[in-house]
Amino acid sequence: IFPRACSALTTNQNFYMSLLVHLLARIRDAADEEMVNFTPEHLLSMDIWKGKIFSHPLIKLRYKTYNFRTDYDIIRPRYNADVMVVSGDDDPRQLEHSPFWIARVIGTFHVLVSAPKCPEGRHIDFLWVRWLGRHPDQVYRDGECALEKVGFVPEDESTPPFGFIDPATVVRTIHLIPNFSSGHTSSLLGPSPLARISKNEPGRNEDWRHFYVNRSLSS
Repeated sequence: IFPRACSALTTNQNFYMSLLVHLLARIRDAADEEMVNFTPEHLLSMDIWKGKIFSHPLIKLRYKTYNFRTDYDIIRPRYNADVMVVSGDDDPRQLEHSPFWIARVIGTFHVLVSAPKCPEGRHIDFLWVRWLGRHPDQVYRDGECALEKVGFVPEDESTPPFGFIDPATVVRTIHLIPNFSSGHTSSLLGPSPLARISKNEPGRNEDWRHFYVNRSLSS
């Protein structure tokens, strides 16, 4: 399914190798610092069953509510696609103001993969996401209540604009409010109908420049 689908994405050159890094890290339970030591030989030692990646229209994730009940979020790339995961940032100042990373899910998939340390094979679910980062000019002051402002990671930055995450690491789905006053932009990413599939996107060649992360109290 992917060679044809990825041809519409302007940043798909590293898709396959990035996916192999993610899968190998999952198999080995590797930390971030270990992933940089993966060699092409390590990555190519894995075998994806028949070279197939299986796509799904949605994924259901269970979570524990504040009153110790179980509920679930449904992630669908077109309708309820924004999620948060626990931040992997080491900077305590960043963690104080933004303990979560924000991402937009653009695909839900699974593969059957085997590797030298996992010859029996393993079913691995993963989410293909487009990352958002905190607005660098936003200043938090003590006692001030303000919604966090975020925006899509630009294509030309050192931080990859796309990535893969384990669905089990998703804390909750979230609600992003477009910052209408800042308008749209086409500078963050080239034309990409795959990366802009949400019904709330302004167009296939544009993104909202910024969003606010909505906050609410749940029982």
